[in-house]
Amino acid sequence: MIVKDKVSWVRLLFHFRGSSFMETWPRILTVTVTASVVTYIELYYSIQAYTLTTTPFLLVGVALGIFLGFRNSASYDKFWEGRKLWGALVNTARSLTRQICHMADSRQSYETLQPFQAMFVKRIIAFAHALRCHLRNQEPFEEIKKFLPADDYAAVAAAKHRPLIILQ
Repeated sequence: MIVKDKVSWVRLLFHFRGSSFMETWPRILTVTVTASVVTYIELYYSIQAYTLTTTPFLLVGVALGIFLGFRNSASYDKFWEGRKLWGALVNTARSLTRQICHMADSRQSYETLQPFQAMFVKRIIAFAHALRCHLRNQEPFEEIKKFLPADDYAAVAAAKHRPLIILQ
């Protein structure tokens, strides 16, 4: 789970990276300019021949509240599904690691089996780090460098889908 540092609401208000502001600023600007023009015309020409009641705002507010409630529920369901899948992946990786560490083959000695176990467990760890970084659109180079041999690391660094290369 991504846990971010607590920041003040003022810094959060002006935080544009990772927000949808870059995609919506033309619409926001259009609405702001239109509202400013209408307000200026209304104040300049003293046009007050209309009356506003709260009924349209109440209806729009109720519809918007229901819509946002459903969106919030769907968003939380997606988050929870991802959390369950990541938990299952971690549990499977732990079980596989445990099975490799307790693997016994009567035809091989402990000295030949131990390097294979260490290499296998390190690749599982590298896969988990690479998948985490791949899902977050980050570069996993520092996390996986210590778990892979140099030649394998070079192949993984050059690949587009790094977790798949580690699996192969």
